[in-house]
Amino acid sequence: LPISPPPIEDINNLKEFCRYVIYHITLWHSWVNDAQADEGGEIFYNSLALRNGSFGSEDDPNIAPNILESTNLIYMVNVLTAIKYGYIIKNEDDDIPEEFRTTLASYKKQFADLGYDIGNIRAVINI
Repeated sequence: LPISPPPIEDINNLKEFCRYVIYHITLWHSWVNDAQADEGGEIFYNSLALRNGSFGSEDDPNIAPNILESTNLIYMVNVLTAIKYGYIIKNEDDDIPEEFRTTLASYKKQFADLGYDIGNIRAVINI
């Protein structure tokens, strides 16, 4: 039996899915990961889900994690944000297609206008 080509709607859905996946494993993850250094180690304000209370007052020390959890939190924020490897533009492993890197580089100014350096977008999840 001959195999018929997939409907155009299926092809378009697959393209949309690919864009979604690429966005989440590159820009979205890079931005979230890098932004943890800004506030992720602030024990009372943003303790990365280790709070002992939900949205309590930052003046209440009872909402903060204990000393061990707080120390581990600050350590993990540093680990997650200090690793500088796996960038798309740098292509350290020589495994990112040139066309993808060139296309991304063509948007450098638009990203810069939003305050983001495209050189920080990773293809490797650093955890």
